[in-house]
Amino acid sequence: IPVVDDDSPLDFQVNVSKNFQKAVFRPAKTNVQAQISGRELRFQLKKPGKVTLELDDDLKTPLFILCTKRVPKPEKVDHLFESGKVYNVGTLEVKAGETVYLEEGSVVCGCVSALFAHGMKILGNGILNGCVWHPKEENGEVRPMISLVFCNDVKIQGITMVDGGSWHMVPGACRNVEIEDVNIMSRVCTGDGIDIVGCEDVTLRNSFIRASDDCVCIKAASYPDPAANRNVKNILVEHCVLWNAEPGNGVEIGYEVRCDEISDITFRDLDIVHCQYSGGVLTIHNADRAYIHNIVYEDIRVEDAQEKFIDIKVLDSKYSLDRSRGRVEDIFFRNIEILNGNFPVSIIRGFEMHTEMSRPQNIHFDNVVVLGEHINSPSDLHMVVELSNDIWFNGKSM
Repeated sequence: IPVVDDDSPLDFQVNVSKNFQKAVFRPAKTNVQAQISGRELRFQLKKPGKVTLELDDDLKTPLFILCTKRVPKPEKVDHLFESGKVYNVGTLEVKAGETVYLEEGSVVCGCVSALFAHGMKILGNGILNGCVWHPKEENGEVRPMISLVFCNDVKIQGITMVDGGSWHMVPGACRNVEIEDVNIMSRVCTGDGIDIVGCEDVTLRNSFIRASDDCVCIKAASYPDPAANRNVKNILVEHCVLWNAEPGNGVEIGYEVRCDEISDITFRDLDIVHCQYSGGVLTIHNADRAYIHNIVYEDIRVEDAQEKFIDIKVLDSKYSLDRSRGRVEDIFFRNIEILNGNFPVSIIRGFEMHTEMSRPQNIHFDNVVVLGEHINSPSDLHMVVELSNDIWFNGKSM
């Protein structure tokens, strides 16, 4: 994790233990060009960023180069973890107004829990490690690495989280949460990156997430606390690099949406470098009663979508608890491009039974490009549309 003080270029030399034929850097927009000599690569990042290096299409052993801005140590620190030391904290309870600071080079094994901890902060350039409290290839206890409940005015910046036994960062029933420049890498199934549950006014930006389930997920559910079954509003996710591996989805709303309304959510300037196996890239699964509307996806680049691109459904699922279906309306996709890889399918599907009907409507696609092809209709997008109304492509209703 290169910790940087400014935006100056960075030079790298990588030595590989075996022969290789091809080196791919992602996101593609970084346009990194390597000089290769035998098993050695030399390259420059013109500006520090979150970059992966893949050799011969091997997605099991990439090199993560996750440049992170240095977070200065505040004058007031309540929980200090020093550089060069490894800690096992079990569960660190953080109270209102307290600051946790992980110095660069520190490793903190355990998880963080906060209840009514208004004004709390988790800062620094150290590592929060979850591997010590779950079996090597299995989920651990059902608890997040960072659990925030009823916490307002929260800031989390600079840290790296690895190998949690379940969801990694979960604000529940919180307001005014700022998450900046974090790195998350999970390995076990259901290893969600960040789940925003029953929250309002949350910003996530400039971060990297490689998740073995949903990378970023919006929910209203009883986890981490029953209080998080509440409305979600004003969420902004921007300037992030995402890698969805194994199950789950890249950017998800659902399945658990046990509230009256989820609205005013924006995902913009995202690089989704992989969406592997059975998941979707941009997905809404309304499996409960919520009215989901005013959702914007814009300026998003997708480099590898192996199954589904857009997947919007109203459904009764194994996760459902509400006995009535909600609605999905006013969804906007703008300036979205799949750069390479497969041409994935897309789905928009409503719900209809003899006593109930819910049809997604007012779904807008503007300037969507797949493998160089400008999309002007559902068929162009390899999209199945069922039980849905008012699907728009570039200003024309389909």
